[in-house]
Amino acid sequence: MLHSAQIPQDNTFLRMNTMKTAQSALQQFANTINHLLPHAGQVEITPGVTATRRHHTTALTPTIYTPALCLIAQGCKVFYVNKKSLMYDESHVMLFSINMPIVAQIVRATTTTPFLGMRINLQPSLIAEVVQKCFPNGFASLPPPHGAMVHNTSTDIIEAAQRLLALTPQSPSDQHIAPLVMQELLIRLLYSPIGQHLAHIGNQHSDIHRVSMAIDWIHQHFHEPLHIPTLAAITHLSSSAFHAHFKAITGMTPLHYQKSLRLQEAQRLIRTTPLDISEIGLRVGYHSASQFSREYRRMFGVPPSQHKTATLAHHHGAPAHPA
Repeated sequence: MLHSAQIPQDNTFLRMNTMKTAQSALQQFANTINHLLPHAGQVEITPGVTATRRHHTTALTPTIYTPALCLIAQGCKVFYVNKKSLMYDESHVMLFSINMPIVAQIVRATTTTPFLGMRINLQPSLIAEVVQKCFPNGFASLPPPHGAMVHNTSTDIIEAAQRLLALTPQSPSDQHIAPLVMQELLIRLLYSPIGQHLAHIGNQHSDIHRVSMAIDWIHQHFHEPLHIPTLAAITHLSSSAFHAHFKAITGMTPLHYQKSLRLQEAQRLIRTTPLDISEIGLRVGYHSASQFSREYRRMFGVPPSQHKTATLAHHHGAPAHPA
């Protein structure tokens, strides 16, 4: 007499099968990036979809992230948002809901086991369209929005991301398939624990949208004095409400946000132009050389003059600090 197999009551078999499926999806994800990037570097596979390969850990690197979804096939990365650190690896997704000046660092990467990552820029209009299809009556309630957050990923999300990465831009059929795979990925995300946070990005009536309008203004006028009443008027909020919403979403005050933009632009100018330090300070909005030097050193660990010296030495092939 044949007996049906007994499924363990603790679902051990199901958990082991799920783990194997997730590991297989990650391996395929990593293989796709390795195929696209056999050497260290970064490449835009299709508009808004970027793959990265790094063979070494990196120093703290200031940068600005636009709304994006970030996934890792191999390795580990840390983002520092103001004084808060967000670490994510193969088992997590990173969601940026708004333009954020942050500091990034790859903390796990070797030549034999390189860091392999993927970034997908998010379009608010597309998110709004997919939300309307999946939730025509909207969400019952949305959690408070955050500018950056980390959450556990899933096999479905990894597989959809891998399929998007594997599409060939030159293929006529793949050009038609790409938007469908992108919609699939957004649907997977909307039904995941970060779905309601993703929905904020496509909601024109959300605090994310209001703060985004203010951030756009700050980016265009970062070298000018900051006036909270002007930003509050742009967002149709009172000054106190605007300040509270801005800090809740970005993790920093509008003044701190502006300062981060100024100092990141100053670092870029130091590295890429022959301008002297005083001129760079003026260009990014500092009329006090001592204040510029003090705040630059507080953010980057060294004064701007030392960064300039190191940059010049690097360009001339000489050591920045002679023995």
